[in-house]
Amino acid sequence: MMTTPDRFTTEPPLGHPTPASIVVVGGTFDPPHRAHTAFAQAACEHTGSECVVFIPANRSPHKTRVQSDGSHRQAMVKLATATIPGAHVSTYELDRPAPSYTVLTLEALRAAVGETVRLHLLMGADQAASFERWYQWERILELAEPVIAVREGSDDGLAETLKRHPEWGPCVMSVPRMDISSTAIRESVAAGRDVSQWLHPDVLRYVLKHDLYGCPAG
Repeated sequence: MMTTPDRFTTEPPLGHPTPASIVVVGGTFDPPHRAHTAFAQAACEHTGSECVVFIPANRSPHKTRVQSDGSHRQAMVKLATATIPGAHVSTYELDRPAPSYTVLTLEALRAAVGETVRLHLLMGADQAASFERWYQWERILELAEPVIAVREGSDDGLAETLKRHPEWGPCVMSVPRMDISSTAIRESVAAGRDVSQWLHPDVLRYVLKHDLYGCPAG
């Protein structure tokens, strides 16, 4: 039976004293790839944070496709982030009934770390463009500051977003263009194409070992 946790925890624990600033990275991570980790590290540098928490979603309210089991995605995130200084993984959303709402997760994280810790929610410029459609988006902004990744040479609706939210200007960071997507990786694995440039070696070994995404035999 699924249990509903009453508090937010991470592995490894956040420790004491609690970090002064935390970057929060949510997603389905099916699978986690190099852009996920690179942008998270860039967000830490942009915000001066020494801690980043990766939170695999049980099921995103914005996605309808069938996802890999949460235990696989949790394991892959741990492998992908094992060598990143200050990286933590939380199963808070995986342990709760779907769908996963960011506002509820941030409420739990805020309760766990207190009011003085700065929380920074990492999102892409495309996500920022549709942010007002997120569940209780105004409350999200009370709990965390956005940090918006915009790819070099792209706009992804950022100009229009900043017209609506000019206060987000300092929250924008430029990141290298990395044409990687979890969808493309899954399709490539199913077709037997090489994806080693997109995945941490341990994640790739896990995908192949557990025959995720329809890996061809042999």
